[in-house]
Amino acid sequence: MADQRMTCFLIGLGVGITVTLLIAPRPGAATRKLIRRRAAEAGELVKSKTNDATRYIRRQAAGTMEQASGMIESCKEALDKRRTQLGAVVGAGKDAYRAATSRLADAF
Repeated sequence: MADQRMTCFLIGLGVGITVTLLIAPRPGAATRKLIRRRAAEAGELVKSKTNDATRYIRRQAAGTMEQASGMIESCKEALDKRRTQLGAVVGAGKDAYRAATSRLADAF
């Protein structure tokens, strides 16, 4: 009985090793070399995509900065125009006040 079990075990072991050798795509050294190569390729791809993303972000940031600068300049121009208009309105108000107080003073 023990001999039969040992025989079955050895047959199973032999079949397992044979199937493993037939199914295994490459030996260990070749597999490790393939893994190293693919890892290096993945690293290069990540580096390339990172560089692409960095360039894209810099272009977008430059465009956004240009737009912001343009908007700031427009706001400054509008503010200066409103400041000038407000100065004119305040000046007109002062003139009207002086004229009204002068008329009142002349009336008394």
